[in-house]
Amino acid sequence: MIDFKFFGGGFFPPIIAFVGGLAGAQINRHLAGQPARLTQFASKLWPWSLVIFVGWTLGQFPFGYFFNDFLKSIMYVSLLVILTSLPLSVYTAYAYDASVGRD
Repeated sequence: MIDFKFFGGGFFPPIIAFVGGLAGAQINRHLAGQPARLTQFASKLWPWSLVIFVGWTLGQFPFGYFFNDFLKSIMYVSLLVILTSLPLSVYTAYAYDASVGRD
């Protein structure tokens, strides 16, 4: 029998899948017009927003193994970082694609 206690579910996989689906729906969509200043600024943040998201998400596993109580005490900070850096990663990727070749 398989012991499923190491395979957590949670609500992050559906959130990540939803954001990924929204981003994937925009593939091959024509990017028209000149990017705004906010878009140009966001394009400079790419790929660091993705690095923060992946590093924070995957870094919780080894960090939680050694410092589980501390990680549980900063759960709301972790939730905030993940829920802001995921859409920010998608937006900065879009902004980078919109401003490529226009610098």
